[in-house]
Amino acid sequence: LFVKKNRVLIWANEVWGALRGLETFSQIVWKGQDDRLYVKETVISDYPRFQHRGILVDTSRHFLFKEVIFDIIDAMEANKMNVMHWHIVDDQSFPYKSKVYPDLSKKGAFHPEFVYSLEDITEIIHYARFRGVRIMPEFDSPGHTYSWGLSQPELLTQCYQGSNPVKGYFGPIDPSKNATYTFLKNLFDEILTVFQDTYIHLGGDEVPLQCWSSNPDVTNFGIDLSKKAIIYNFRLMKDLRSIGKKRKDGVKFVMWQEVMNNDLQLPNDTLIQIWMGDVMDINRAINLGYNVLYSTCWYLDHVEYGTKWPKYYQCDPADNSMTVDEKKILGGEACLWSEYVDNENYMTTLWPRASATAERLWSHKDVRDLDSAAIRLQEHRCRMLK
Repeated sequence: LFVKKNRVLIWANEVWGALRGLETFSQIVWKGQDDRLYVKETVISDYPRFQHRGILVDTSRHFLFKEVIFDIIDAMEANKMNVMHWHIVDDQSFPYKSKVYPDLSKKGAFHPEFVYSLEDITEIIHYARFRGVRIMPEFDSPGHTYSWGLSQPELLTQCYQGSNPVKGYFGPIDPSKNATYTFLKNLFDEILTVFQDTYIHLGGDEVPLQCWSSNPDVTNFGIDLSKKAIIYNFRLMKDLRSIGKKRKDGVKFVMWQEVMNNDLQLPNDTLIQIWMGDVMDINRAINLGYNVLYSTCWYLDHVEYGTKWPKYYQCDPADNSMTVDEKKILGGEACLWSEYVDNENYMTTLWPRASATAERLWSHKDVRDLDSAAIRLQEHRCRMLK
């Protein structure tokens, strides 16, 4: 970025770099007492340290209006963050309005109006793209799928007590039925048509095994119980790879770290998202050949009091990672799960704390002074409020 008298010039390798340069320029302009805009002559050479600088947005625990999502994306642009990880469905609700299986949202959403149509999603994707933000969807399974079963009860595992099924009590998706994979293939065929990002997050975390272990069909599936999640994810990814062949760039996967911990052999281009571990988990993923996203220290939904942004600012996914291959750490995400936030307080809970994460993921690893950061973040908060 070159700012000279009567001239501003931005050099960038791609349009996304030009967008970041424009954002930098907007942040060094100030209004004088005479209401005129001023900027000092300067030269700024800048680039991101990590390529994946994300925010996880959860629209299942509380539905977020489209306008709030637009506000989140605008703030991400202002903070040079480039991936909105959209955790769109979960146990609590299924607001994705599928045309292939319309009952998923009719019976699984909180309310008929609390849904995202395919047109809504396309509008959000286009809005984000013009601001340099990718939309990476997450459809978490086989756990976290209670809302799926409200319209597709045969999809979930019937839980048993002894030899008797427990009426109305279901567990994770049933991995023993061929119909399960037919359903998933049809659903994800649509999802991969709507969401065009190369990556899709398949979840895979917190799979409760008790129900599987009680169900005779699942226990007779022919493999050890601990391996059933492996078989499920393997078949799902195989089908999605097949669907992805219709796309120019194919499809790649992001998984929560439990899938790696279960010893599933994943494609080498899979991203492992670390959310409850640290150095050892990062190293294990890298040593197994995977790239890594880091989120452990950036769970913004944790209720805290006082000034906590320094904790987020000082967290670094590559600190003490005991590996020279920092390039395998593609970046990280600040995660705001929505159990305790909704349309009224989502933005104020997310920002400006996520700005501390944004600077850590963008700036050089030696940029760490808290006093200097405090001044910048205070000014940046006022800038975002305007």
